[in-house]
Amino acid sequence: MDDLARQDSDAMGAYMMTQSGPFATGGNFAGGILPVVEFLEGGGEELEGLLRKCGKGEGDGNGDADDERTFTKTHVEFVHSLLRTPSEGSGGFFSYAALGNFIPETGAGDIIGKESSSTSTSSGEKVGDVTPGNYLTIACMLLHPLSRGNTHISDSSATPPPKIDPKYLSHPLDLEILFRHIRYISKIVSWAPLSSLLKPSGRKNHGAPEDMNDLDAIEEYVKKAALSAWHPTSTCAMLPLEKGGVVSEKLVVYGTRNLRIVDASIFLLSTRGNCQTTAYAVAEKAADLIKSDDRISA
Repeated sequence: MDDLARQDSDAMGAYMMTQSGPFATGGNFAGGILPVVEFLEGGGEELEGLLRKCGKGEGDGNGDADDERTFTKTHVEFVHSLLRTPSEGSGGFFSYAALGNFIPETGAGDIIGKESSSTSTSSGEKVGDVTPGNYLTIACMLLHPLSRGNTHISDSSATPPPKIDPKYLSHPLDLEILFRHIRYISKIVSWAPLSSLLKPSGRKNHGAPEDMNDLDAIEEYVKKAALSAWHPTSTCAMLPLEKGGVVSEKLVVYGTRNLRIVDASIFLLSTRGNCQTTAYAVAEKAADLIKSDDRISA
C-alpha cells in the first residue's frame, strides 16, 4: 500500500499490465478485538481502581436533563460490565501494510501517509512524505466509548449544516482504556513470528512515542493523533422516550406519525465490529415495517 500511496510506477505498471506485483497480493488488512489484557492478568484490581478513579460518568458534557442522566447511568453500567468480562473486547485492533500518518497538523491526518501531504512542522521537520521502504501500521479503536457529544440544528432553514460536537475522549475512562490498548501494540510487535519481519529500531509514524510503556507520552500522542473511525452511529437511539430515545420500536420519530429514521444512528450503542452489516439489517427491517403499516404485499 505504500507503493500505492507513492504511485510507484513499477508497481502500478506490473498490476496494470500483468496483474502482478504488490497490488496483486490479497490480505493487506488484518484485525481483531481484544479486552485490556493487563486487566485480566492483574486479577481485576487495576480495573476496579480505574472505575473508581474515573467516576460513574458524570460530567461528560451531556446536560442536566433527567432522561440524559438515566441513559448515561445505563450506558456506564453496560460499558463497565464489558470491561469486567474477559471474553468481551473493548479495543478493535487493525493492521495494514503501509505507513500511517495520523497527525492532522502535518496536513495528512489519514491512515496512509501521502506525498501530496508533505509539509513542515513549526520546528522545520518535514513530515507527511511516504519515504522509501515497506511499513506495517497497527492501530486500535475504542469500541464502546463513554464520551458523548451532541448535534443541534443551527438555523430555522434546512440549508446550513448542523452543529456537531463529538466530544471525543472527553470521558476520562475512555482515555485510560485507549492508552492501555495502544501500549499493548508494543507487545504485539515483539512476539514471533511478527517480530522477525520488523526492524528492531525501525522508523515509527510521526509523533509516536519512543517509549511505548510510558502512559504519559502515549496520552500526549493520542491527543494529537486520534481520529474518527468514520463509522458514526447512535445519535438517534431506539429507546423509550423517557430514557432519551429518539425513535420507537417501529423507527418512528417520537412526536411524529410517519417520519422514520433508517440508518446507523438508531443503534443504541456502537457495534463491536463494523457497523455496515447491522445497518443493512436495520434497512431490511424498516422495509418490512413500512410494508406492514401500509399493508403492502411483498
